[in-house]
Amino acid sequence: MSVNRHTGKKMRSRAIATMLAPLATCIPSCTQNKAFIQPAKREYVWPAPPAQPRVRYVGEISGPLAGSNEQSKFQEFLFGPQPSSRLITPYSVAVNSTGSQVAIADSNAHCVHVLSLETNKYFRVDHAGATPLDAPIGVAWGDRLLFVSDPPRGTVDVFDPNGPQFLYIRTLGAGRISRPTGMAYEKE
Repeated sequence: MSVNRHTGKKMRSRAIATMLAPLATCIPSCTQNKAFIQPAKREYVWPAPPAQPRVRYVGEISGPLAGSNEQSKFQEFLFGPQPSSRLITPYSVAVNSTGSQVAIADSNAHCVHVLSLETNKYFRVDHAGATPLDAPIGVAWGDRLLFVSDPPRGTVDVFDPNGPQFLYIRTLGAGRISRPTGMAYEKE
């Protein structure tokens, strides 16, 4: 059986990539995650004492999301480019009722960044089923679900954060509402 030189090089390249793939997937999990929120250097509350504080500044989130694993050049070479976890245009922020998850609508990144403060994991929600998010503007948590308004599509998409990834549940308002933006959820 004869193998030409081109086929031999191709097979050798595939063999090397196959051997290196487990190492490339280990690289992100081998790096130590930093906390998402950089703590405040001093305490700020509103309203000021003696009134009962209703808002407390606890820290900030900025730039590439700490704790999320940016793709290395090696991983990009092996697997192709992946979406970034950088904040581009954060527009709206919502914290779930337990304070364990933060959702950030990022219209120019065409996604919602979700940070799990308990597990220090990052999720990028950029599709409602098979439909990509266009420019999500509003986010709200309600009954353990995440609601995302996407004005260019005229929709509010509903996601369930339980499980390994965010599960798309359904789209509300398609064809019935135009340009939904800010949202709030009130339990009846």
